[in-house]
Amino acid sequence: EGLGSDDSQSQRPRVDIYGNAIPAKAVDVVTCKNCSRQVQAGYFAPHLEKCLGKGRAAARAASMRLRAMAQGDDSDY
Repeated sequence: EGLGSDDSQSQRPRVDIYGNAIPAKAVDVVTCKNCSRQVQAGYFAPHLEKCLGKGRAAARAASMRLRAMAQGDDSDY
């Protein structure tokens, strides 16, 4: 009855507060067709956003790039 490892707890299925079984993490590995990297299936969508240059981070970088270009080239406007 200490705080050591308890084998009975590791054998019980993990459940949420409602008693529903928590699914195991995705261990499937997929290959990105753009960069040929192997990525875990659960992380594929965020990887693809970064890999293809789409999404929030890419939009933010593009707007910063445009702003920098506009500041450096004010003579045309």
